[in-house]
Amino acid sequence: MKTQDAVIRRLQVMAEMCLRLSDEVQAAYPEVGWQHIRNFRNRLVHEYLDVDIDLIWTIVQQSLPSLLKAIEAELSGRDYGE
Repeated sequence: MKTQDAVIRRLQVMAEMCLRLSDEVQAAYPEVGWQHIRNFRNRLVHEYLDVDIDLIWTIVQQSLPSLLKAIEAELSGRDYGE
């Protein structure tokens, strides 16, 4: 149960961060379901008692990889003074 709660919380934080991305960044990665992320975040925050653990696992397995690729691509194009 603790692991499930931790995963759900981490996904919530990631979704919150995605909501703060500029329109330009979101447009650069249309393969990421930004609207789905918004909807998912709202469900986690407002309907947390009805969260489907099977859906969470599906998101981790199927949706998260495309989001991580977009994040890695965006970060690789940035200069952090290194």
